[in-house]
Amino acid sequence: ALVKVQSEITSILIESAAGATKINGLLADERIPETTADAVSSQLAWLLYRGFPRHVPLATLRHYKRYLKGIVLRLERARLNPNGDLKKEELFAPYWEQYREAAKPANAAHYDAEALAAYRWKLEEYRVSLFAQELHTPEPVSPKRLDAKWATV
Repeated sequence: ALVKVQSEITSILIESAAGATKINGLLADERIPETTADAVSSQLAWLLYRGFPRHVPLATLRHYKRYLKGIVLRLERARLNPNGDLKKEELFAPYWEQYREAAKPANAAHYDAEALAAYRWKLEEYRVSLFAQELHTPEPVSPKRLDAKWATV
């Protein structure tokens, strides 16, 4: 069983590296709005930080391919419709800022760590639902559902 898990994690790492390479190539396109490029760069940093496979639960790692595919679709669409992307980012940004503030070490003691982690992954699903809806989410996610989840944090 351990060999199977190690093999799965290795596959996730290879797919993540390939996805990040493709995303970085798309980020170089000058048709991508700076706000979009900044948001995607931040998202990548939060997903693919040093040592992430040791800290992210395997069940969540299994969604990484979809998260990265969602970023690729977002960037491809942002080239064609930058204003549409910016409007979606405006919907997402307040939730992400709320999370980032809560996740700061100085604020961590004020929140339920497990609920905050669950909220963080709900945000990744919300991104998928906004920017790459055809990739689907394992369960419905919406502003109303995010607000309800936040109440548990």
